[in-house]
Amino acid sequence: MPKFTDTEVIMAISVKDLPQNLDITLKHNFKDLCELAREMQGVIKANRPCEEIFEQFTKIKNTIDYIESLILTSQLKNCFLPDIPYMKELFKAIQHLSIKGYGALIAIQREDDIKEVIDVTHIGVQLDAKLSNRLLESIFYPGSPLHDGAVVIKGDRIFSAGCVLPLSKKVVPEKKLGTRHMAALGLSEICDAVIFVVSEETRKITIAFKGELFTNIHKGKHLHF
Repeated sequence: MPKFTDTEVIMAISVKDLPQNLDITLKHNFKDLCELAREMQGVIKANRPCEEIFEQFTKIKNTIDYIESLILTSQLKNCFLPDIPYMKELFKAIQHLSIKGYGALIAIQREDDIKEVIDVTHIGVQLDAKLSNRLLESIFYPGSPLHDGAVVIKGDRIFSAGCVLPLSKKVVPEKKLGTRHMAALGLSEICDAVIFVVSEETRKITIAFKGELFTNIHKGKHLHF
């Protein structure tokens, strides 16, 4: 059986399964991508300077990143997290954390009760606070007492912060993963939660779901709601 990359899996999602307004947006972006590819061919055939080739390549890469993020964000809202209120607040917080370079680990509870699958001593500080982007950002502000742990969200409430999640024992040779990523992967292997990780080093956003990592969202600016 062939092994597909994260990018190939996400891009394989059928356009017909996406919301109609996103379908239109995707069509425009795919059209732009084809036009950029044609321009790249022209630049190469004309033996233009390397700087122009690199500039064209960057435009193509940015367009692909944008399309991937549109599809993945749509799937999050409509398939993985359809019943989570205040999605806009959550996405806004993740965007801001990424742009500012604040490391974060956020677990969204779905059907499985997260506190039933992790050690009770690792549940952190129970907050039971209304979900808001400002509160999430303050929790992960560097130096705050709870910024190193995970936040658990249930519905429209921040259930707890400073949680310790189980680390995955999975070996991912093609990726260099930090503790947050291994914790997100570990939790996703034992329950159906969707876990967001923001890297403070690269500012990239990674999503863990059902034992897999999806790292196609770059620097929060491409999350759409």
